[in-house]
Amino acid sequence: MNPGSVNLSEVLTRMPIEDPLKKRIASKALLDHKICRDCGARNPMSATRCRRCKSKNLRLKHTKLVRR
Repeated sequence: MNPGSVNLSEVLTRMPIEDPLKKRIASKALLDHKICRDCGARNPMSATRCRRCKSKNLRLKHTKLVRR
């Protein structure tokens, strides 16, 4: 696992959150951003260019839970 990547299922098992409002806030803070495909930097959802390398090659953070 990369140090910068966050797996929601691992976070929620380490830190179980019962309250649905708090769970929604936590998932928004951890998963709602764009990732630069060139340098891997985290960017806000409103970004059209990377803050680090100025590339336009951005993707949404993968938010699907992966069961292992």
